[in-house]
Amino acid sequence: MSSPAAPLRRVARSGTSVVVLVVVLVCCSCMGCGGPPADGSNGQGGDGNDSSATTPEAPQVTLEVTPTSGQAPLDVAVVARATDGDGQIASVQLDWGDETAAFEGAAFPATLSHTYAVAGSYAVTATATDNDALEGTAVAAIQVSAAPSPAQLGVSPLAVDLGTDDTTASFSISNDGDEELTWSCSESESWLTIAPITGTNAGQVTVTVDRSDLDAGATEGTVTVQSSGGNATVTVTVSRDPGGLDVVID
Repeated sequence: MSSPAAPLRRVARSGTSVVVLVVVLVCCSCMGCGGPPADGSNGQGGDGNDSSATTPEAPQVTLEVTPTSGQAPLDVAVVARATDGDGQIASVQLDWGDETAAFEGAAFPATLSHTYAVAGSYAVTATATDNDALEGTAVAAIQVSAAPSPAQLGVSPLAVDLGTDDTTASFSISNDGDEELTWSCSESESWLTIAPITGTNAGQVTVTVDRSDLDAGATEGTVTVQSSGGNATVTVTVSRDPGGLDVVID
């Protein structure tokens, strides 16, 4: 927009007329004409954008799990926290990762607890949603190992036969579980001797027989094994040849 025409003045000087042209530049923005400044700005400084506008921030979530590993059943304690720098937390959720029901609420409690009954690898996930519908998450890994199986007694063989000649035989004791097995043995007859009579986990027991007081033919006795993983009975058979006996005639 052009400036208004400059006014003319006449100045009398020594009888000579002098025309003085006065040019007045007027800023349209100062006059309120509404036109944009020559530099293309909005007249308010800056680049024309509203610098006060900011991008909403998602919530910040932290997660602490104790312990993070162990044998099933594993009890864990969880501390989850959620903050939002430019708004408010609207809802929270804690997923245990084992297909059990997740915790949901308006805020995390001071402490949450959970039991993992089955061995496996799990991911605990804490999620917070703010009033702008933005989400923040935190994840913690948990490793659960299988619980040890209880002690289980194994005995082999469950029957021994020494015939008419052998005086010793043996049987084996084993532990078919993970926990410690303690055992002890006892015999049913005085002609039976066993060694050792106690032990832990695997072992071998020797049976010795004394035929001197036995009648002719076959005789049976037993060895009982009692343990922390069950009980078992071993049958011992021994024979005596009638030809070796003294015959008394009245």
